[in-house]
Amino acid sequence: MGSYLTQTGGATPAGDLTDAFGNDLLARVCGDGAGQVSAVRVNRAINSAEAMINTDLAPFYTVPFVVVTEEIKTIALMLCEYFMYSQKPDFRRADGRNPADETFKAARDMLKSLRMLRPPLGAGSKTTPSVVGSLVDSDEQREPAED
Repeated sequence: MGSYLTQTGGATPAGDLTDAFGNDLLARVCGDGAGQVSAVRVNRAINSAEAMINTDLAPFYTVPFVVVTEEIKTIALMLCEYFMYSQKPDFRRADGRNPADETFKAARDMLKSLRMLRPPLGAGSKTTPSVVGSLVDSDEQREPAED
């Protein structure tokens, strides 16, 4: 199971996906054919989302994240939605598109922002700059005054 989101399957699923999408939607897009949520389908969506996050952010952060920030959890949920719908081709719009295409694009934009800005993200950043702009973390980092 994933490290950014938690979810169980069965007749009474519980976890991050249930909280975000509800049991009815999960049973429809990740159903096992008997009206229950398939743990296999749920795990597939979670693992796909987390793999995409890790692949996109690995050059800048230590992944998988030990501390999962709200940004990472939100991105994981958005990507999971896309991957859940991808597993059910019968859930397509009239034009054949995945109903979560816009959500997927928004999640990708959020990942791009994290890559471009490279801010310290929780405790998982590979580099935490000691000097940010004109601010310093300690007196030892100040440059000596010129005489």
